[in-house]
Amino acid sequence: SLFASHTSGVSVTIGLSVLYGVILLAGLVLLQVSTRKNGIVLSSLFMKLGLLVPMVVSICFFREIPALFQIIGFCLAIAAILLINSEKEGGAVDFKVGLLILLLLANGGSDSMSKVFEELGNGALADHFLLYTFLTAFLLGAVLALYKKERPGKADIFYGLLVGVPNYLSARFLLKALDHMPAVIAYP
Repeated sequence: SLFASHTSGVSVTIGLSVLYGVILLAGLVLLQVSTRKNGIVLSSLFMKLGLLVPMVVSICFFREIPALFQIIGFCLAIAAILLINSEKEGGAVDFKVGLLILLLLANGGSDSMSKVFEELGNGALADHFLLYTFLTAFLLGAVLALYKKERPGKADIFYGLLVGVPNYLSARFLLKALDHMPAVIAYP
């Protein structure tokens, strides 16, 4: 039956979703903290360089070995990220390297979860995977806001939803892309 086909892998889906939600929220919190401490240029650079993490995960754990042309494309993607985010000023920058590395790992780990789900999860539960992921991130974010005694206003909720929709669609399209092409192509 249809129900039986969806129940296999439910616990894996929920487990991966919760982990993804935690890492997703951690990445967003780290981005806020890093932006205050390191500025937007370095923070966005390290956040975007997080694409190294899912590439390494795909190569090391799922044996997706890129072809030479793909390696060249990957290097071009990294060069473009570095070029776009290079600072125009020649002055010395005081930054927190540990925080930037954590930001890279959190965002890369978050991105890696789509590949992990594609390999270990039940593809029929992809919508559940994303629902539980974003629900986990939302609930943990609400708990964090309560803990910090912050009360979001209507504008905060509106903009949160406005940003959440493209985040959801991005994750959904990445899952679809991973169904049809190797991660070493889809991520860059």
